Order: sequence, then C-alpha cells, then structure tokens
Amino acid sequence: MGIDLKKLIANKYFIYNEFGMGGGLSECGDVPGKDSYIGYFPWLGVTTPYSPQTNPFTVPAVKQFVINYYKAALKVLKAGGGQFPVHQSYIWNCVSWDVQGIHTASALWNTDVDQGDWPVKNGFAIQEVIDMIKQHNAQ
Repeated sequence: MGIDLKKLIANKYFIYNEFGMGGGLSECGDVPGKDSYIGYFPWLGVTTPYSPQTNPFTVPAVKQFVINYYKAALKVLKAGGGQFPVHQSYIWNCVSWDVQGIHTASALWNTDVDQGDWPVKNGFAIQEVIDMIKQHNAQ
C-alpha cells in the first residue's frame, strides 16, 4: 500500500517549487542559525525584513553550508533529478530563503536618499549562490 512516486509522475512534467534553505532555527522566524544544524530544518528561516543582526549568512559556517547545499542541489538538477526526474525548480525567494536577494523584504534599504524603491544592499543574498544559479540557468 502507498503511493508509487515513479508511477505517479510517469509521463508528467515534475516541477519542484518552494525550494530553498532558510538558515533559521525557530518556527517564529526570529532565531538565525549559527552552524550546519540549519540543515535539519530547511523550512525554517528568518521571517522579518532584512537586518544585519538577523542575517544567518554572516556566520561563515552557515554561509558555507548553504553554498554546499545549493552546489549539491544544482548538481542533482543538472542531472535531471536522478531517480525521480525534475523538469524545473523554483527557489522560494522571500526573506532569508532569498539567497538571490531579489525580494523587497530581503534587501537593506537606504532611506536617507530619494531612491524610492532601490535597495542599497541585497541583504540575505549570497553572491556565490547567485553565481552558481546564473551558471546553471545559462546551460
């Protein structure tokens, strides 16, 4: 009894969405991770707008863990998903899951100048991950 995933997705286009690693350790979204323990809870992150004090990716061990996570994930995606084919994948780009720094809640805003909607720093973004994703998507 149970579901046979291979049969379920046979001849279907499988899209993996809301993918990512949030770097947090609390269901409340207010405790940034300090080490690779974040890997046990990829669905947890920092759910408040960006601030340097709550950015888990300023901790070298956390940042490296996330870089390694995306490196491994992109390797699997490049291979088409392996045993269970994945045709597309979308990152959850919101607050600390936004390692690309594209969501407004993920940016550090400069309120001292008349820029309107231009962030001055991409907050939770990790440049190494951005570069890996760009390279992957270009292939």
